[in-house]
Amino acid sequence: MEKMRSVAIWFGWVMITLYVAFGLLLMFSDFLITLIPNNRIGFAMIVLAYSGFRIYMTLKLMKQHRAPKVR
Repeated sequence: MEKMRSVAIWFGWVMITLYVAFGLLLMFSDFLITLIPNNRIGFAMIVLAYSGFRIYMTLKLMKQHRAPKVR
């Protein structure tokens, strides 16, 4: 169980990095301009907000992971 939490934490940080990179890519480049031309900035803000939520969840998981076990 301990190993699974560690993998979940690392996977969480990898996904956060991808979400932030994708959000910034949408916001500051012409990537996907033909698919979502009018709402690209709004979609980028949603992706960045979701990455903020994932940061919160990953930090919460890290806090639980470090907490002493009570038996």
